[in-house]
Amino acid sequence: MQAQQAPPPQFGAYANKGAQGGQVVQLLGQVKQEFSQGMADSAAMEARAQQDFQTVSTQYEAARRDLLDAKDSLSAQFQAAQEKSDQASNDLEANQQEVQSAADYLGKLGASCGTLLAHFDARAQMRQEERQAITEAISVLSAA
Repeated sequence: MQAQQAPPPQFGAYANKGAQGGQVVQLLGQVKQEFSQGMADSAAMEARAQQDFQTVSTQYEAARRDLLDAKDSLSAQFQAAQEKSDQASNDLEANQQEVQSAADYLGKLGASCGTLLAHFDARAQMRQEERQAITEAISVLSAA
């Protein structure tokens, strides 16, 4: 056996509820007004967000451009400094070679002058004796 199902509820004819029905319409009007206000607020926020995005994008591009310019400037300065360093290294090497050449020349000169300096006192004594001998010779020749 099948259990009998209860029949679906029957709705009666529409009846005007009077003042209560006006409250529903007012409520729907308020919902519509709140929705319109929310939509206007959302549109304003979206416009502001787009404007903020444009501002930030412009600032980012300017900052990026400045950084790239600074990078290019620093790269040029680095290359100039590198060239200066290379030139200074070459100059240092050339100067060291000149100093070595001068030291070698001085060493050779010292060897040839060393004997002159070593025997200077003896040579000075010989010159003194020669002067005295010449003076005596002049005296002897003048007396004659």
